[in-house]
Amino acid sequence: MLVRMGNNVKACRSTDGRLRTENYRAGGAAFFSIAEMTTNGSLVTEFKENGEVVNQVYADNKDSLKALANYLGGEVSATNNGEYAHVKVAASCSKCGTESIERELDQKENKTIASIPVVPLFICKKCKSKYYSLSDAYLQNLIVRRESLFEAAELKEKNADENKFVSTLQEYVIRIFASKKIQRLHIKG
Repeated sequence: MLVRMGNNVKACRSTDGRLRTENYRAGGAAFFSIAEMTTNGSLVTEFKENGEVVNQVYADNKDSLKALANYLGGEVSATNNGEYAHVKVAASCSKCGTESIERELDQKENKTIASIPVVPLFICKKCKSKYYSLSDAYLQNLIVRRESLFEAAELKEKNADENKFVSTLQEYVIRIFASKKIQRLHIKG
């Protein structure tokens, strides 16, 4: 996870209460985050500016502004100026060719979201094809947050060669989603 201590970030609030930050720089790259209240807490998702998910954390706190500030490690000020925009993903649908891919969660009213998929899902707005997105950065952050899910031998393998371990996990995920006929989303940039 990138360290963002001391950031003072501005965010726009959507009509349904979602928060989207302006782009901010961390580790030499540009990112933005979305915080949304769910039925049981708040979900904070961090994206590269091309729409690739790099991290997703869940907080029991239903105050998404506080959850977002806690994630970023600084202050966040929110405005209701109508400039909120859903995530635009730099990807084309492999079935219909359009660039109308959006997060599955953006199709739901945030207050009705009861379960959050571990692997972020996307949908083509035109043909309804489903995709998953699992970048190496996202997977590495997931491993750090959920290390308790792994056995001692797996953690030893991870510590010996993290890149190889992540590649192996990516292969497992590909097989799982292939069996469900859900393709991996290929994001440009």
